[in-house]
Amino acid sequence: MKNEITISDIMKKAFDNDIKVYPDFNKAHQFAVIIEDNRNIIYQKKINPGEFKHTTETINKALIKALEYVYSKLVNNQ
Repeated sequence: MKNEITISDIMKKAFDNDIKVYPDFNKAHQFAVIIEDNRNIIYQKKINPGEFKHTTETINKALIKALEYVYSKLVNNQ
């Protein structure tokens, strides 16, 4: 059995630290990844919106990258 970290493991680590990662869109239907950090563990501000540049094709990749970024920050801070 491999000790690979899955997306669900990453999401659990983020949710356990009161961090939410989700998509949002603007009036032009461009998506951004929102990282909500209620405990200010990673960011000084509670919410860090990404750039509204993603399309429906790239939003899943952007969400995964954002989750991986949050996970690496959480692991390195502890």
